[in-house]
Amino acid sequence: MDKRLKTHPNQWAAFLDFAEKNPVVVTRKIEGPFGKEKYERLWDELTNILNSLGYLQKPKDKWQKAVADWRSKTRAKAADIKIQLTKTGGGGQERQLTEHEKRLIGIIGWTSIRGDGTTELGTH
Repeated sequence: MDKRLKTHPNQWAAFLDFAEKNPVVVTRKIEGPFGKEKYERLWDELTNILNSLGYLQKPKDKWQKAVADWRSKTRAKAADIKIQLTKTGGGGQERQLTEHEKRLIGIIGWTSIRGDGTTELGTH
């Protein structure tokens, strides 16, 4: 049985507080000649914050993996909700994003879920 240690909700809240001020830790949109260095410094700082809360402690690379996994799952969940709502009759089972998930999507952008309205052109 795989008994993975779960990130505490207070750690996710602290992560979101930090990411709302420093979205690059989620978006990974590195800008400028020193962008990579800034990105690494921010992750060092964030790792220290998350590990200092008295819950689960992880090295930076494990926190980055946890965030990437959470981001991916949240985007998939939001996309699934969108699909369910567009089905005939307004969808079926009511799944909702948690407050933390809504905050995360707010950082990465709803366009990544909803699309930007551009019609994709294909070959006929």
